[in-house]
Amino acid sequence: MLNPKNVISYIVNLYICGALVYPALAQDLTPEKITTYTKADGLSNDYILCIDQDKTGNLWIGHGSGASKFDGNSFTNYDSANGFSDKKVWAILCDSKGYIWFGTKGDGLFRYDGKKWEQFTKEKDGLSSNSFFNGFLYEDNRGFVWGGGSYMPLFCYQNGKVESKDAKQSKGAAEDSVNNLYIVDYGPSLLKFSKTRNTSKKIYRPQEYMEDIAIDENNVIWISSNDYIAKSNDSGISFQRFEFGKEKVGSNCWDLFIDNNNQIWTAHNKAVVRFDGSQFHYYNEKHGLPASFCYYIFQDQQGHLWFACSYGLAKFDNIPPQLTLQTSIPPIVKSKNLSLQFKGDDGRFGSPAEELVYEYKLTNQQQWQQAAGGQVNLENLSDNTQYELQLRVNDGIGNFRDKTVSFRVEIDVNIPIVRITNRDEFSGAIFNPEVTFYFTGEDDRTAAKDLFFKYKLEKDGKLVHNWTEYKKNQSATLKKLKSGDYTFYVRARDGGGNESEVQSFAFKVELLGDKPKIVLSNLNYWYYVDKDNRPVREISPIQPEIRSGNIFFQIDAIDPKLSKRDLEYAFQLLPVKSNWTTYRKNNRYFNIKELELEQDTTYVLKVRAKDKQGIVSNIIDTTFTIKSPGRLPQTQLKRDESIGRGKIVGKFIEFCAEAKPEDCLFSFQIDSMGWSEFTPINCYEVPRLRRGKHTIMALAKNEIGIDPSHDYFEER
Repeated sequence: MLNPKNVISYIVNLYICGALVYPALAQDLTPEKITTYTKADGLSNDYILCIDQDKTGNLWIGHGSGASKFDGNSFTNYDSANGFSDKKVWAILCDSKGYIWFGTKGDGLFRYDGKKWEQFTKEKDGLSSNSFFNGFLYEDNRGFVWGGGSYMPLFCYQNGKVESKDAKQSKGAAEDSVNNLYIVDYGPSLLKFSKTRNTSKKIYRPQEYMEDIAIDENNVIWISSNDYIAKSNDSGISFQRFEFGKEKVGSNCWDLFIDNNNQIWTAHNKAVVRFDGSQFHYYNEKHGLPASFCYYIFQDQQGHLWFACSYGLAKFDNIPPQLTLQTSIPPIVKSKNLSLQFKGDDGRFGSPAEELVYEYKLTNQQQWQQAAGGQVNLENLSDNTQYELQLRVNDGIGNFRDKTVSFRVEIDVNIPIVRITNRDEFSGAIFNPEVTFYFTGEDDRTAAKDLFFKYKLEKDGKLVHNWTEYKKNQSATLKKLKSGDYTFYVRARDGGGNESEVQSFAFKVELLGDKPKIVLSNLNYWYYVDKDNRPVREISPIQPEIRSGNIFFQIDAIDPKLSKRDLEYAFQLLPVKSNWTTYRKNNRYFNIKELELEQDTTYVLKVRAKDKQGIVSNIIDTTFTIKSPGRLPQTQLKRDESIGRGKIVGKFIEFCAEAKPEDCLFSFQIDSMGWSEFTPINCYEVPRLRRGKHTIMALAKNEIGIDPSHDYFEER
């Protein structure tokens, strides 16, 4: 977390270990700029609860079965098998010392130093509770860690031990610019905490419960409740309210957050809300979120907004990539030909390099032209002319960065001109370890056949072959190339010793022998049939037409070379998932929400893999259509916030389901106890469940058949 002594502490619950380097503009959420990460991308759980970022830039995600770390390329999961917890993680804090703190539902507080885990509990360390349900963690300007929650009275970790404070269960904490610490508790009260006296004072007491607190860049205090947000310009003495559209947000406000543009955000059961100072903006699945139910909002060091939702982790990206020139352009160009390269970088959590799009145009041109790989070649430039060259890199989702380069052409008739003549042969990747470049030159005094040429080669920015000696050869054959990105440079010299300007060309080599070899195997789908009035799951291989949308598959490495068997895998499923999933080590795709598909739709499944050198396999694809006999029911477990999807009824827990269309029969299953018989009763009671992980499932059927996909909920 940033030290409040050095920055204004207006980002509550934004525990950024670093600096925000790219300011994000306030903008409506749109589907094309939102990427969702789920179990398909390597997360161990889709039920996301909180997010933070450590000092090295990794994201830490708390979810329904532990936590995950995301480095921008892949997820690493942590649970009880790693010495951590497999319970829900409601709060994460990256502190200024490099520790990662985790507040769990049932296993207390954990601290991780990157190597070992340390656990703090009520029984062992005097923690006020072991449950961080709807809790928070916060580091103050002294480096003390504060925490609390719905069942967790306020505590502070300082000087190596946990200390309880004189406050009830607490919801949030924030410091102002002069290091006053404010606490929201279940009073409901807003407390101002005296760090010197170690006591708190009630300064504001609304009639409704407050849910969270934040302080903006102007030192204005903001609080949230389930019905409104409010601001105070007088250090919490009085507040001005702004009420939500209750029907749009639902019953709970889970998080209050202020972004680096001073926009106010809240997370609710039915929507994510942005307040721009005068009006509310409401966002849900229509705007690209994986679910309307979101718990937490976060902004990373680059400026992306992240949303912790009940069906996945969502990233909103309206940050343009960076653009840098790889070739320096002199203010005076002495040749009528000019070649240059520029590169884009969209950061750790932006678009990958292969998805960036490069374009260029001179200011007198109307249309942008493609610059494959960032390579620009300008020919027949006019003498004594000032030019402005516009360069652009686009991240593929509408965010772009422009750069304008000015230069003047003053052709030096005393130097030759060099030109690569077969550039068009290398517009795409090269699959051969040997390539030949042909070049020629022009000079007023020396014939082209009498010019001398030299060249050099770089790979991935490093020198492979230094400048050769000048020779009259007008070609260069490059042999034994390996897969990678190359730049070829060539220069000419006339009979009088005058040298041309350097011409360069970037190209990519992808040797087929270097590509990992994979196969798509165990491509099946599962569905339910009715046997003795109970659902029974069956599995069949995928054919061109199938009856259900629950598919699963495996990607196998079949390359005989051991180095090509240690792979990471990804898939794309059109039309529902147009973006490739994040690469992950697990090659088996099963029980993934993205693979629960709609009826009467044709899909294209594509898979690929990459090795440790980043070389990507060829893509394997298959097409299939889901055909249904009619309108099958769609089952959904009803939600109750007390324990998740069920509610406590005496000594029992009751789970209820609903289905569309109506007039359905229902069956339920807890863990692997077996499905109940189909009945018109849509609620199911079971005795209190033992401690541990439990899966509750519901399934509906009508006169057409059984819902192909049961709804389920995992409770710990």
